[in-house]
Amino acid sequence: MAAIDTSAVPKAADTGSAPPSSRAGAASILVVDDRASTREFLVTLLGYAGHRTLEAANGKEALEMVRRHRPDLVISDIAMPEEDGYVLIRKIRARGPRKSGDIPAAALTAYAKIEDRVSILAAGFQMYLSKPADPSELIAVVASLASSRRRSQEVGPNGPENPGNPENPD
Repeated sequence: MAAIDTSAVPKAADTGSAPPSSRAGAASILVVDDRASTREFLVTLLGYAGHRTLEAANGKEALEMVRRHRPDLVISDIAMPEEDGYVLIRKIRARGPRKSGDIPAAALTAYAKIEDRVSILAAGFQMYLSKPADPSELIAVVASLASSRRRSQEVGPNGPENPGNPENPD
């Protein structure tokens, strides 16, 4: 597996100021990858873009982070020890919307065959990026997923007519 080139990611020191801590559209993002260098790259890139990040090294850790922190998005590798990305996304989706089972998720993986992409999307990921990911493409995917998450939260669980209480459709 090729290493991810982090030279395209601006560092806070390069810009003369710290990364923005909050911007309109900033999201809480769970980054899941067994490779520390990949997590570091993603955390740096996403932090520079103004997002908050959580990290997990495998699916088991990630599921616990979803339970505790309910992030806005998940970016996950597929091939990981203990519980891979497929197991993770299936477990997340099984939680249901009230327990963050509807979190938008993107797979970031070295698996690049058409069959892999189909399997990844069928498992429950909304988007797929192959490694090494282009930083601008990754930021665009995050923006798209965050936007879809905000829209679904604004609409609510029962559609635009009843955004509030799912138990009381009236």
